[in-house]
Formats: sequence, C-alpha cells, structure tokens
Amino acid sequence: MNFPGLNETLIACRTLFGADVVLSADFLDYLQPGGAKAAYRRCARETHPDMLPAADTADRQRATHRFRQVNEAYRLLDAYLKERDHGQSAELPAADSAAQPAAGAPTPAPTGHYYSGPLPPKPLEFGRYLFYRGKVSFQTLHEALFFQRRQRPKFGSIALRWGWLNEDAAKRLVAPGKVFMRIGEREVKHNLLSPRQVTTLLMYQRSQQTRLGELLVERGCFCHAELELLLAEYRLHNWQYRTADGQPHR
Repeated sequence: MNFPGLNETLIACRTLFGADVVLSADFLDYLQPGGAKAAYRRCARETHPDMLPAADTADRQRATHRFRQVNEAYRLLDAYLKERDHGQSAELPAADSAAQPAAGAPTPAPTGHYYSGPLPPKPLEFGRYLFYRGKVSFQTLHEALFFQRRQRPKFGSIALRWGWLNEDAAKRLVAPGKVFMRIGEREVKHNLLSPRQVTTLLMYQRSQQTRLGELLVERGCFCHAELELLLAEYRLHNWQYRTADGQPHR
C-alpha cells in the first residue's frame, strides 16, 4: 500500500473538514479516527447524488464527482491515521541515513529513518532537535510522543476533578458523531470553560506526563549523561535563534 504523504493528507482533511479548520501537522497529531469518520459521514450526506433527486444531469454529475472526492479523501485520511497509530509517519522530514550513537551510549534498535544533515536555523521543540541531531529515528520519536500523550491524564478528567466541568457536560462533549476540534476549543465554544482555564488545564496535563528525554533513555536511545548534554546543547541552539523579546532572529 502506498502511504499518503503529508501534503496529500492535509488536502484530504481540507475536503472533509472545510475551509474554516486550520490545518497543520499538529492537527493531524490530535485528530482521532472518530472525528474523521464523523466529518466523512457529514460530507457524504451533503454530497451524495441521491440528495438531488430533482437535479438535472449536469448537477448530478458534479455531485457524483464531489461524492467520489469525499470518499477518496476519507480513504487517504483513514490510511494515514491507521499508520500513525502504528508508529509510522506520513512524510519524513529529510534523509534517511543511519546515525551512530555516542560512545558509551546504549545502541537503539535499528528501525525507522534517521536524519543526516545540518540543524535547521530556527528554534525547535526538543523532540525535533533530537531528530535533526540524528539521535533518534523519526519512527522512534513518533512512538515516544504517542506513548507520552497516551499516558498523561485526560483533559476532561482533570476538569471534572477540579470541578470545572460536570459529568453531563463532559459526556456531551465526547459523544459519538462530534466533529473533531482541538482540545479545549469545544469547551470554550460552548462557554463551559474560559480560555484561561483551558490554558491552565493543558499546562497541568503536560506537567504530569513523563518527559520525552526520560522515555528515550528508557528505550535505550542514549544514557542519562548524554541526555543532560543534549539538553544543554538544545537550550543553546534555541537561544541562538531568539532575540531578547523571545522572537526568532531574522
């Protein structure tokens, strides 16, 4: 099976979710199969030729073409999500030559694709920094990030425990058929939480997850001593590309 590329997958998302949704790699990271299926069903109902029984031949042909586009978009997106949830990637950011671990560090399993080349001249998240340093494969990084997100406490559970949401509201927000939205967006849209409460919940949620570096140490990508060195080099890299007000250098 040919795995759809990132651009192709984002185009499929545009077909199913419309022009109002901001599409990005982060959108694909958070998108769940149920949200994709709900969007597909909505589009299929809107575009099915049988919904235009009184239309002329040209209109029915256009509707048929659009309906086929919706089905193809869902097929591509479904393939992407299945591969993503099995630790695969839609599109690797660069070359795939194998990188060697530092002397004394545990040898990671030789799976996935490693980057070989210069660091991008811009601030990076730590996981991307490790990838561009050739310390972890894209597959290993994706698996670690996926595990990290899965094991942190659920957003809704924290809000319930803190008394910011009641059980009825929480159940309505995750009911089947709800169109995918970023975590917190639906709560704000329905005036259940304020933007400040959402920010606080997200910060607390992330503070409770295992740090990415520790997960990669556990997976044998490098040792604790090398992790400390990588963190120091990572901070220095990001500092070089930020000005005094926190904005990237031009």
